[in-house]
Amino acid sequence: MALNVTFVTITAYQFLSTVPGYEAGIQYASELYESININHVTIYRKDLFSCQTFADNSVYLHSQYYYRTLEQSKNTSGSLHTFLGPYCSAAEMLLVSPLAREWNVLLMSMSGSESTISDKRIYPTNVVLNPFSNPVLHLLLEKLLRLYKWTTILLFCDENRISVYYKTNCGNIPAWFHPPQYNTLVVKFDTSNALDRVDFDGLLRILAVSARGL
Repeated sequence: MALNVTFVTITAYQFLSTVPGYEAGIQYASELYESININHVTIYRKDLFSCQTFADNSVYLHSQYYYRTLEQSKNTSGSLHTFLGPYCSAAEMLLVSPLAREWNVLLMSMSGSESTISDKRIYPTNVVLNPFSNPVLHLLLEKLLRLYKWTTILLFCDENRISVYYKTNCGNIPAWFHPPQYNTLVVKFDTSNALDRVDFDGLLRILAVSARGL
């Protein structure tokens, strides 16, 4: 009997642009494992644009799918459902993780990071693919700067609302590394309107005279 696997992406509207990436990966897996029937379901609401507003409704949306769709086929032989999404804030994962644990449903996050949600003793059905959390990033950068005795930091920060993770770090890094020990320079640009309006050549010129790496 063929195994039927359904990946369910429930996401904030601002992260809808990540869905083609999941679809490409699922198509590749389908071609690689021909004996497995792999499907993909995407659920979103246009009024839930940001991570913050989506987090407030994430329990409702996941529960709605589970009780209306997943529970009916959960005990069907050869059927497996997995929640797969960016989960762009720790709040979403912290809210949905207890549900996935009780439902015994795999919950995979691409970007949500928080030490608790990665703890298999607490949430055995969680798979967090984010390579590091913000505290680990802080420690990594601190050791790197000390190793090379670098004291000047140049940040290019995209003001596009869809870049929540990077905007967050653009706010965190100057707070972590501040005078008198460090001099952090922040250069802001915005790709939300049109890429051709961004002066990338000018940004590279700033980089050339202000830093040794990117």
